[in-house]
Amino acid sequence: YPLVYAGSRDDLLRVIALDRTGQSEVLWTLDSESICPCLWNDDWDSSPIIIGDYMIEGSESSRFWVIKLNRSYDAAGLVQVAPEVVFSDQVWDQEALSANGDDHASVESSVTIVDDVAYFGTSAGLIWGYDLSGIDEGRAPTRAFRFYTSGDNDPSIVADDEGMLYVAGENDRPGPRAEEVGQLTKLDPS
Repeated sequence: YPLVYAGSRDDLLRVIALDRTGQSEVLWTLDSESICPCLWNDDWDSSPIIIGDYMIEGSESSRFWVIKLNRSYDAAGLVQVAPEVVFSDQVWDQEALSANGDDHASVESSVTIVDDVAYFGTSAGLIWGYDLSGIDEGRAPTRAFRFYTSGDNDPSIVADDEGMLYVAGENDRPGPRAEEVGQLTKLDPS
């Protein structure tokens, strides 16, 4: 489909059509604070990933999103979308916020998919994994993985051929957990 999926600092995630004569056209937007509770900020820094007809994304409003795009073409052959948010979840827990002493919990890393699990990091020092295996059957994603680093995990997670996760983070909360985990960590999500 001739579409671009992009966030911005103006709170909006966009789906943009590129098949219009002479110009692009914004077909759909989503405000990062359209579902709350929200923490920290309202930007969309990470890049969405498209799996089948779903857009998977994290927001600086501290939420994880799964959006069914419902892509098609109209009678004139122009691309169309009719997106619907099928899942959104807060990406913090009180344990991490209490340990950190602040409410920074944004998602700035892009999502990495390994098998059917979406992994991403947060500025709350959390690495989350959500099992997406049932979305085509209408089942909501479920949390399948949680790891606490204490650092700001803005870079995108990299996975190797064995499914190991490589996580980089800023050591912006000095303390025992930050020293234990370090700034570059290899995780086995199994």
